[in-house]
Amino acid sequence: MSIQRRGKVLKLNGVIGVEDAEIIYAQFEQQLFNKIDLSGCEHLHSAILQLIVAFKIPIHKYPPASTLTEWLRSSVLLSQSH
Repeated sequence: MSIQRRGKVLKLNGVIGVEDAEIIYAQFEQQLFNKIDLSGCEHLHSAILQLIVAFKIPIHKYPPASTLTEWLRSSVLLSQSH
C-alpha cells in the first residue's frame, strides 16, 4: 500500500487492499482530496472501486493499459449511465 496526497489529488501506488478503504474514505470525507491518481496502482480491491463509484470520485489518471484499467473504465462508465 502506498497512499500519498499531492494537493487535492490522492495518489495510489502498488497493491491497494481492503484495509486501505477506511483510510481513503476518511480522507475523502474530510475533503482532503477531490480526485484519484491510479497511474501507479498494480491492484485495487473492489472495496476501493465501490468508494470511487459510490462517491463519484473523479479518476485523474488511470493505471497503464491493463485489465485493471479496462475494469475501472467500464465500472465508472456503468455508474454514470444510471
